[in-house]
Order: sequence, then structure tokens, then C-alpha cells
Amino acid sequence: MVGYCRFSRVLARHYLELYASTADGKVWELDAKRVRVELARWLIKLNDNRMEIHNFMDLWGDIAMLERPVSLDILEGVILVEQDGDQSWVYLPSVSRVMH
Repeated sequence: MVGYCRFSRVLARHYLELYASTADGKVWELDAKRVRVELARWLIKLNDNRMEIHNFMDLWGDIAMLERPVSLDILEGVILVEQDGDQSWVYLPSVSRVMH
């Protein structure tokens, strides 16, 4: 499979070790939580580190097509949620934002 997709074995192994685990070195199991967290970070970064929460949840749910629905609970400690009037926004933590 690795050769068919034209990925190098080193690159494929790197991503397997990052986003999956194995007990026997042959069968890999995807770490769905880790994938969802990385997709959430990526999505917020693509949108200048700030997104309206409803847009974020819709897009994140669409790209994280894994078995369970996405929940902000798994992003605790990874993102910040801020209420601004009628809207809520999600941010990636940064030193400058925390200092305000």
C-alpha cells in the first residue's frame, strides 16, 4: 500500500507514529482524538487564528469525518473560546492573547 501511494516508507512511518498506535508493529490503529485536535488547530490557523464558533464547528465536523461527532471537550487546553457580544469565537492560545 505504501509503495502504491508513492509515499516514502520513512514518511509513512512518521505519520503512523504521530497519529496512530500499534501493539504488534503490523496493525495500526488511528488515534481519532489526536487527528481531530490537529485538524482543529489547522483549521483555526488557516483562518488567521480566529473563527466564529458556529463556522468552526460546522467546518471541523465536515473535515473530521470520523465516527463520533466532534465536541469542544476534546479541545480543552488547546483552544480558547471567547464571548464577544452575541458571538463566540475560537482562538489558538498565544502569549500576546493571554497577556491582554
